[in-house]
Amino acid sequence: MVKGHLIHADETRITLHGKTAYVWVFATFREVAYFYSETREGTLVQRALDGFKGVLVSDFYAAYDSIPCAQQKCLLHLMRDLNDAVLDNPYDGSIKTIATAFAELLRGIVKSTDRWGLKSRFLRKHLVDVARFYKRIPRTGSLSPAASKWEARLEKDRDKLFTFL
Repeated sequence: MVKGHLIHADETRITLHGKTAYVWVFATFREVAYFYSETREGTLVQRALDGFKGVLVSDFYAAYDSIPCAQQKCLLHLMRDLNDAVLDNPYDGSIKTIATAFAELLRGIVKSTDRWGLKSRFLRKHLVDVARFYKRIPRTGSLSPAASKWEARLEKDRDKLFTFL
């Protein structure tokens, strides 16, 4: 797997015999590897992916950021987290603006993928849409604390959100 071009990674908490532990999953299009760990420490992912030079697709857990390779953050994890933010802050117009803009962007990308597949010449056209998305996000001065966190999160991972384009 480590010699390949793409790995999807995720981890999840489990309870086994009354004890909390974690299962880490690393997958390519052909293989899946599961690792059991009693902790969620990033040393496991660093050892497992040592030498990997392809693209790592992961959620926003900071342990993945320490892997020295190209990265793509999972847009479905981002959408789930944004939806949770809207539900947690139902009267926050700034978060709704961010979530709506992201949903519109993702809708267009999914529509292109459904029609043309993952061909880069069709996906690249969405770079303009990504730039438009970032322009629509209100800037820190006028944001609620929750929306300010989202603006900072999206800016921090800007180079890892749409690397597939």
